[in-house]
Amino acid sequence: MEIQKNHDLPGELHARNFDEKIHLLSCLNPSLARETLGIFLAMDSNQRAQSEHLKTKARIYLEQLRTGVIYKIHVWYSYTAAFSKILEYPMEEIDISYEDWEDIIKLFMGQLLNSSGMSKNFPRKLIFSSKKYNGLDIKYPFYLLPSIHNPHTKNHEHGITG
Repeated sequence: MEIQKNHDLPGELHARNFDEKIHLLSCLNPSLARETLGIFLAMDSNQRAQSEHLKTKARIYLEQLRTGVIYKIHVWYSYTAAFSKILEYPMEEIDISYEDWEDIIKLFMGQLLNSSGMSKNFPRKLIFSSKKYNGLDIKYPFYLLPSIHNPHTKNHEHGITG
C-alpha cells in the first residue's frame, strides 16, 4: 500500500479537542514528522527528525555542561539520572542507526569527561564497558534499543505505523 501525498487528498479534516473546540488538522507529506508525545514520527518511518531532535538536546546539554557550575562528582549523575533518560525515552518507537547515535554521543561526551575531571580523550570503550572489565558501566544508547535485543519487536517491512 502506498501512502498518498497531501496534494492527492481532497478536503479538510477537523477534530474536536478536549475543550470542545473544533480544530483543523494539518495534512503533511509522509516524509515529514511532527512531535507526538515527545517523539518525532513520520508516516514513511524515517528517523531524521527524531535524530535531529536528539542532536539538539545533546547540544543543549553540552552548553549546560560547558557554561554551568556543577561539581565534578555530580557530572556523571547529571548524565545517568537525567540526560540519559532523555535519550532513552523515545527508544521504544524509534530505530536510529549506530552512526547517528555516534554523532549524538560525540556532541557532548568530550565535555562530559572534561567537566568530570577526566581527559576528553578518555577511551570510550572504558566508559561503556561493564565494571567486570574495569569500565564505568555506562550503557551505550544504541544497545538499549528494543530492536537490538528482539528484532521481532518492530515490523520494519511496513514501517512504524503499519
